[in-house]
Amino acid sequence: MLLETICFEEGNYPLLRWHQDRVNKAFEKHFLTTKKPHNLASILPKLKENQKLKVRFLYSETDYKLEIHEYKHRAIEKVQCVYDNEISYPHKFQDRLELQKLYDLRGDTDEILIIKGGLVTDAFYYNAVFWDSQCWVTPKSYLLPGTRRQYLLDQEKIKAMSIGVNDIANFEKLSLVNALVDLEECVVLTKNIRLK
Repeated sequence: MLLETICFEEGNYPLLRWHQDRVNKAFEKHFLTTKKPHNLASILPKLKENQKLKVRFLYSETDYKLEIHEYKHRAIEKVQCVYDNEISYPHKFQDRLELQKLYDLRGDTDEILIIKGGLVTDAFYYNAVFWDSQCWVTPKSYLLPGTRRQYLLDQEKIKAMSIGVNDIANFEKLSLVNALVDLEECVVLTKNIRLK
């Protein structure tokens, strides 16, 4: 099944438009006989909780299910670069076996940074955004088109550029972002990124 992990906070789903865009693209790619993708605005529940929630929307062409969990922040201090020149993950699936195999190589670090063909792509649960002392930049060579990443690009809060593994040392810090984690909420100093 395909998956959208959607943030609910402060009474709404702040990235709903970007999630719907990604669902639409997944339907265009995987479900060619269906003309109408699932409409998230009509499916997602009207919640009243005050805390941040993680809403998992698992779907196929004709069916879907929802899971709602309290969001728990995960502390990340050290990151391990892992290398895979074949990996491809353009759509978000429930089955993340390829990514899990790479995540299992993290050793005593908290997260991975996937390098493909010498270029920085994504972390296991996150897109990567680097600070160069003047602006935030994200790799053009990403694996998954993350909703938060696209939102930040659309808002011109970050720029996209090619980032090689050897460029990492030129940045001060790494911000890991996803639907539930905004820019600068989860920051790792680049000196704490292991290249090997």
